Order: sequence, then C-alpha cells, then structure tokens
Amino acid sequence: MYGLSYVGGSGEFLPQELGFGSGMTCWRRLRDWNEAGVWQRLHELLLSELRAVDQLDFSRATVDSSHIRAMKGGPATGPSPVDRGKSGSKHHLIVEAHGIPLAAITTGGNRNDVTQLITLIQAVPPIRGKRGQPLRRPKHLYADRGYDHEVYRDKVRRFQITPHIARRGTGHGSGLGVYRWVVEGAIALLHWFRRLRIRWEIRDDIHHAFVALGCAVICWRRLRTALCWEYGQAIVQGMARSMRQNAFAAVPGPRSLTCGISASHAGSQHVDLTARRERVETVLDQPANRQQASQ
Repeated sequence: MYGLSYVGGSGEFLPQELGFGSGMTCWRRLRDWNEAGVWQRLHELLLSELRAVDQLDFSRATVDSSHIRAMKGGPATGPSPVDRGKSGSKHHLIVEAHGIPLAAITTGGNRNDVTQLITLIQAVPPIRGKRGQPLRRPKHLYADRGYDHEVYRDKVRRFQITPHIARRGTGHGSGLGVYRWVVEGAIALLHWFRRLRIRWEIRDDIHHAFVALGCAVICWRRLRTALCWEYGQAIVQGMARSMRQNAFAAVPGPRSLTCGISASHAGSQHVDLTARRERVETVLDQPANRQQASQ
C-alpha cells in the first residue's frame, strides 16, 4: 500500500522486481481494509503514540484546503473555480500546532472552504496515549480569509474553541501566518504522494483511503523520529550511568545501588519503545489474520 501511494494511474505500474504484489491485489486489499476501518484506526493509534511521547500540541490547530485535479470524475468532484472549470476535488485538512494531521475530508472542487470547518472539527478523533481524558478539541483555531464568516465563528466558539480567522478586506500583515504555515507544510507533504497530487480514482471511498493512509504515513514518520531520538537519549544516558557505575564500583554504599537501578531503567525504556512498534504492527496484521481464518 505504501508503494501504491507513490504511483499515479494504474496500480499495474508497481515494480514487481522490488517485491510489490500485483496492482489488482493491492487495490482489493485497499478496498477491504478501508471498509474494515483499518486506516482510520491506524491513524488514531499513531496519534495516541505521538501523544505518549509528547509530540502533540493541542494549544492550537490550523485548517486549510487544497485543490487537486480529478482525471476521471466521480463522486466528491466538481468544476474547479481555479482550473477553468475542470473536474477536481478538494482536500480539507486540520493539523495541530506542529503540523501533524488530525483529520482530513475530501469534497468537490467547487465547495466553499468555510462549509467544511465544523465538519473538520468534529472529525478529530479522541486521542488517548496518556492517563486522563482523551484530547479532542484544541484551544485556539487559525484559518485564512476563506473561513471568514460570523456564523461559523459563533459555531466554533460553541466547541469552546477561540477562532483566529483573518478578515476579508483588510491588508496583509495580521501576524496569523506565523501559526498558519504548518498546515500548508502538511498539505505539501500529503501531496508529495503522487497518488494524492492527482486524483485517478472514480470511487471517492478509495481516494479517501489513500488520504487516510497518507496522513498515517506522515504521523509514522514523526513518531519514528521521536522514538529514534528517545531511544538515542536512553542509550546515551544508559552509557553514562554505566560509566558512573564502573567508576564508583569500588566505593561501597548507596551510589552503586542507585547506578544499578538507573541502568535497569534504561533497559525498560527500550522495552517500552519496542512495545509501541508492536502495537502499530498489530493493527496492520488484523485484516490479514481474519482473511486467513476465513480461508
């Protein structure tokens, strides 16, 4: 599936010499796993793991959209006002303060951005990963002039969210772009997948499955970077504690005992990081296990 998101057009262009399956088999797996809700659960799991390593910042969120061309038409498409009326779709995205995608929606290319604002807020799943109530609503919401509407400002406030939306007819330099640039970077990462840069699928559910998979890949990359950093820090701290333990081994007293406990704590961090990766792989293996059991 990861390789299929990079290929435009037919899945038959997947290089067989690199170990990819047939394009039709990948398409069937994508359809079946999307109907089983695998991609959504994977995205929610990765968001929970990101929160567990303190990589999510819900102090603010940003929304924006981007237009793509739909080559074959289909549901969730419409005449694009920015592409001479050609058929296209829109990707609506909401991200947290660091640019990690929280939810995405696909609509027709002629849909107004502000009409999807409340739907995007409601699409953010409850994010666990720590004790206590799961995260669901950011404290502040930033958007550009396309979302300037008093009715929707009031609707956002009903979610106990403070809206920061640029107003139409005012000059540039409001300072809100300091916070809004993260969503533009997230859209650029999402459209870095060739399959999402141009829509080739007639079925909207299949295209949205690729969107959810793209969001999950972005989250996984952030999590991998965080885990590598945390694992590297654990190794460095474990080596430092081991050096102190060897240096003070000849000195009896509580120091050597403390060093031994600290070294074991470094080993427990390695076990915890391994367990997090196993939880992610378990979600991907569930559909395959059910298919084997049915056969």
